[in-house]
Amino acid sequence: WIKFDKPKDEPNYYLLWGDDTDTADNKRQGLSYIPAPKPNLPGHEESYNPSVEYIPTQEEIDNYQLMYEEDRPKFIPRRFESLRSVPAYEKALREGFDRCLDLYLCPRTRKKRINIDPESLKPKLPSKKDLRPYPRTCYLEFKGHGGPVTSLSVEATGQWIASGSSDGTIRVWEVETGRCLKVFNVGADVHHISWNPSPERPILAAIVYAFAIHKYPSFSGVTHSHHSFYVVQWP
Repeated sequence: WIKFDKPKDEPNYYLLWGDDTDTADNKRQGLSYIPAPKPNLPGHEESYNPSVEYIPTQEEIDNYQLMYEEDRPKFIPRRFESLRSVPAYEKALREGFDRCLDLYLCPRTRKKRINIDPESLKPKLPSKKDLRPYPRTCYLEFKGHGGPVTSLSVEATGQWIASGSSDGTIRVWEVETGRCLKVFNVGADVHHISWNPSPERPILAAIVYAFAIHKYPSFSGVTHSHHSFYVVQWP
């Protein structure tokens, strides 16, 4: 006559996008109660008898008036002998109204906190083997400039390339072979070079930035800078 309890039939359906934490909230009718945010508790400087280090000097109070209003401290601590000597706070009614207004207009919603490792959010870089084929050897090298190259320009047909350097020279190279065909010595730093975009007239223009030092009877060492403009037709 012993009777065992029958196992309860568990439902086979479940929430696809939910978890166990929100099942109780789903069964509850209406909006769930969310408590209002609590204001910050007062500290030592809000005391009616704070320590001496919290009380600003008259010089510091004068400096507060020179600050912007948003950077100015909202409360300046003062010291009283007893609690009966504390006067009424003139902004109490206004702050109470602002507090009620914040609680009325503040949209409070329940948000779930997700613990995610920041390292898992970083994208994984592919290996070098997956990026092949990519150039691994130097095919052409344009040698000849004695200083840093400041400007490059490719001719419209793609056959010639011009380079300007701080060594005072402009060089024209052949793209396929890397051979230097012409060297123009301008005697100053080349600021910018550019080919004519029209292939019918292969003209190379360059802007040279130079310094000139002039000496006068009264003083010396005055430096003047000027730009020079060069135009060369190629070939």
